[in-house]
Amino acid sequence: MIRNGENMTLEDIQTKIDPENIFLMGDSSSGNTAFITAFTADMNCMDTDVYKEYSCKVNAVVDLYGVSCVKIKEDFPTTPNQGEPDSPEGLEIGSKNVYEHPELSDQITCMNYVKKELPSPPVLMMHGIADDTVAPNQSIQLYKKLKEEEKDATFYLVEGADHGHPYFWCEPTLSLIEQFFKKYMK
Repeated sequence: MIRNGENMTLEDIQTKIDPENIFLMGDSSSGNTAFITAFTADMNCMDTDVYKEYSCKVNAVVDLYGVSCVKIKEDFPTTPNQGEPDSPEGLEIGSKNVYEHPELSDQITCMNYVKKELPSPPVLMMHGIADDTVAPNQSIQLYKKLKEEEKDATFYLVEGADHGHPYFWCEPTLSLIEQFFKKYMK
């Protein structure tokens, strides 16, 4: 990095991050990433040695219309290359077909990380009923798994909303998300 023409190191940068109040939020595939990041914090299965001195734990996670399982063919009706090595989900597992490599697909399947005996943060999920990119069934199944495993989870199915619908980014919804975060702030 360069500051006023001089080189800077990461140690030179001061942040205003409160490590006691970290929250994750993502939509669509980022919802998957946020969820898995939050639920694997104590598992040491996705971490690298970079910043290993810092905890990966978060206070809470918000998943908006996220993909929870890439192996369910019926839940991705509009993706022409669904599951193929060049699809987003195929690229995520190393340019492989997700159906031919379930051992790799399992690593990006949210439900595989939900276990009663493992600590996990509270989850807020929202999914549009009219979503034709990621089927609402994805979130419904993940929510059911969270409840079966006695996790703190709140779920909203949004009538008329499709994938990335403006409803998810308007004041009432953002206020609900803010209230959720405030509830779990330390």
